[in-house]
Amino acid sequence: FVCTCSCTKKKLDLGAAAVTDLQNALVSNNFTIGYFWTDENRDGDLHLNTMENVFLDVVFTFSTIDSFVPSMILTNVGDVTNVTGTISTSATSTGNITSIQILLNGTAINTNSTGHNQTSPYTINYGPIWNQIEDADLYNYTTVVTFQNETWDTVTNTTQQLTTRDYGPIYFDAIVTSQGDVNYTSESLSNTEVLLKVNRNDTTPLWQIECLFQDNDQAFKGEGGDWVNETNIGYFDHVIRDVDGVTYVSCFNDDLLFSTSIYPNATALLSGIGALGDSLGDFFGVEMGVFFIVLVAGIATGRSAPTFIIIVLAAAGILQTFGFFSLGEPVWGLILVGGAIGLFAGKKFL
Repeated sequence: FVCTCSCTKKKLDLGAAAVTDLQNALVSNNFTIGYFWTDENRDGDLHLNTMENVFLDVVFTFSTIDSFVPSMILTNVGDVTNVTGTISTSATSTGNITSIQILLNGTAINTNSTGHNQTSPYTINYGPIWNQIEDADLYNYTTVVTFQNETWDTVTNTTQQLTTRDYGPIYFDAIVTSQGDVNYTSESLSNTEVLLKVNRNDTTPLWQIECLFQDNDQAFKGEGGDWVNETNIGYFDHVIRDVDGVTYVSCFNDDLLFSTSIYPNATALLSGIGALGDSLGDFFGVEMGVFFIVLVAGIATGRSAPTFIIIVLAAAGILQTFGFFSLGEPVWGLILVGGAIGLFAGKKFL
């Protein structure tokens, strides 16, 4: 720090130690220079001629970087992780967050060069940033934030978290195969709440989904229900509330991805049959419930056919109640009429 006195044309160097003392004692690295005097002489027009006892006043302040705290929130469904967070500054001078970078095991997967030039304190949000994890290893996510204050001093701060994937989804072809591979799971949260999770093994990081949720009556009539639509997502998770019995789910991304039935208290039998239907439904070309009906009907003989017509109709009603498939009113009408014809007309030939 150098002080120049104009009246004597001399320099006075306070030295590095004095500068260090000033910087350690004060709070911002700005300085102001002023001068004042105690006596003066003026002419008849009150113009200032001379000044006596002139003093130079220097105020030196040292600026610290605004303190800021980046936070990170990691959530994952299946093999996809979502990174979000906040960055909060706590000082009172002007500060600029110039860069937010997300690293995965030290390698950048997202860099956002930004310019949040505001007067502190302030808070900004970042994300969502989606990333697919293809194995069960432990991964380190790091948020790196670069901050610059009003005098161009720069500091970098980081925060990090370790995570693994939620589970390894077993992907299967969507019902409309052009939609690629899909996986879904459901988890009972209570007697009336079910969590539905959906992943897609898609080459594009973001996609959209439209899911229709219907109860038994709505599915039977083929009308009503609740639509839940999401865009620009890497996974889908939705809590189905107030579940009373079976809930029929159909999810689309322009075309049908999958349809299934969800129960708030699924037994091992229902869950197993549902999983079997997911894996073999395309093979049989029909829902697993229809396959079981065909198995039952195949036991019938000529003489036992009327009895088995009744059994098959009853089995179809029970399986629909359990949610293995959904037959609308017109289809049920045709089934009952066909069953009645087979029952009464068939007796003539026995």
